[in-house]
Amino acid sequence: MRRYADGSDTEVEEKPKAQGKGKPSAQFLKFWEEVYDKGKKKVSNPNQATKKTHPNVSASTAMKTPAFQAKVKKEFKAWLQQDDKDKNPKSKSEDKEPAQDKPKGRSLANPKRVAEFRKLVSDECKKARAEIDKLSDKEVEDGFKAKFGRMQGEDLPSRFMSKMSTSEKRDLLLFDSVSKKMTNIWIDSCRDPSTASRVASSWLNSSASTDGLNLSHLIKKMGYEASYISQGEEKNAEYFTADREKELMSFMEDIQSFNQAVFDELGIKELTVFRGVRATSPPKEGEKTRLQTRGLSSWTASLGISAEFAGISLREGMIVQAKIPVERMLMSIATFSGTNEYADYEYEVSVMGAQELDLDVTYSSSGGKQASKKNPVMIPITEDNEDWLRKNRKDKTKTDKSKKNKKKASLSCLVLKVAQSNSHVRRLLISELGKTLRN
Repeated sequence: MRRYADGSDTEVEEKPKAQGKGKPSAQFLKFWEEVYDKGKKKVSNPNQATKKTHPNVSASTAMKTPAFQAKVKKEFKAWLQQDDKDKNPKSKSEDKEPAQDKPKGRSLANPKRVAEFRKLVSDECKKARAEIDKLSDKEVEDGFKAKFGRMQGEDLPSRFMSKMSTSEKRDLLLFDSVSKKMTNIWIDSCRDPSTASRVASSWLNSSASTDGLNLSHLIKKMGYEASYISQGEEKNAEYFTADREKELMSFMEDIQSFNQAVFDELGIKELTVFRGVRATSPPKEGEKTRLQTRGLSSWTASLGISAEFAGISLREGMIVQAKIPVERMLMSIATFSGTNEYADYEYEVSVMGAQELDLDVTYSSSGGKQASKKNPVMIPITEDNEDWLRKNRKDKTKTDKSKKNKKKASLSCLVLKVAQSNSHVRRLLISELGKTLRN
């Protein structure tokens, strides 16, 4: 059972209407109670006509739409299968590792290409590893705080970094130290530089770009959990992917082969990354949570950057962190061959199937929801969170333009006031205006 962080209003209990003839089975009613709290649980409104005025509705209300009925039918089928598994549990030897340790879906890395890339990156990776290994634990802690633990020139509270080990911080510093050299090698040796540059630039501009949505769609087809902001977005992704699938699958195979080679040489199996999230009622710090995301989502290696996008200065939102198996990484600061003024500053890492991962809440602006022992709080997908990097850039640009316009307006008012009180200045102003109009 998943619990969502948005909304907490209760509604009158309503039994789901039976599809076709007959009443719902006893098993379905049990599923309906466990998963959707007998229809009272809040879900994202599937009705596009009323979504703007009522973004979240009860499950009972959502059941009036065919799309949600199909979703519930699929979930019920999965629930029945899981119920059977619970009745016939596996032996301990069959379940040694948590599911998260082995990413759901599959990596497209080509062993032959991995071997070729390893020869190219080996020397630089070994040099970087040797330099980072020389650092004492204190130097690593200080280096991480200076590089990734500051926001707008000020240190973030130590508690934000309390869930990270020194080893995890060392790996992030190592990855950052070698990223620019790896980017140059990737540009020179990738199979299709034109496609790599186009996709990277497109992604850095907007994760909702055609290439961004195409990649998310293909990743979902690989078997990773993923969501869409709207049905229209999903249809667009399916439509446009048809013409580019072969090209993009080849790109994904090549870049995953490169990533695998780099991380093998660096000796890194997981990378800790962060994400700033906007939520009206975020979970408490220390709680487990999950995010609904597209197939491919934006994260950052910098705690400070995630803090900016979470709106910490405005006391809103939250920061989550996750250990990402390297098999889940696609583009990153080590492969962004596209040009973008934010590519280096934001230390971005794109992650496949992040929706499946249990995340730690590093910072929360409120007491918010509390996860149960078995189920983390689920944060619904929103445009603000999916386009978190781009949205913040747009907001900053609007703010900067507004400030410049206000300064210009203030200066103009000052000149006019002086001209009104000083005849000499007034004549000069009229003269200059005349020249401007004649030109």
